[in-house]
Amino acid sequence: MLTVLDAKVENPDVEKRTYQLVLNFGHHQSNVRLFCKEENNKTKVMLVAVMEGRCPCCGKPNCPSLSQRGDELLAQVCELDAFKAKASAGESLVF
Repeated sequence: MLTVLDAKVENPDVEKRTYQLVLNFGHHQSNVRLFCKEENNKTKVMLVAVMEGRCPCCGKPNCPSLSQRGDELLAQVCELDAFKAKASAGESLVF
């Protein structure tokens, strides 16, 4: 099972309501990004990408199963201390 240890927000666009979440799993030196968009007070994962290194779940440079786990990874981000208060209050994670 993948466990997100930390996440940071990059490239927020207030007009388009989009941003990227850079995820840290603590191994494989991978840089996994969730490309997110907020619509109707909900965050939607538009794309999951391994930007550098290898997939944290299988070690491959390109992993189709990681792309299918965007919602699961977003849920883990919402449980991190830095995002938990906003997520539980139903607020935007970024804006």
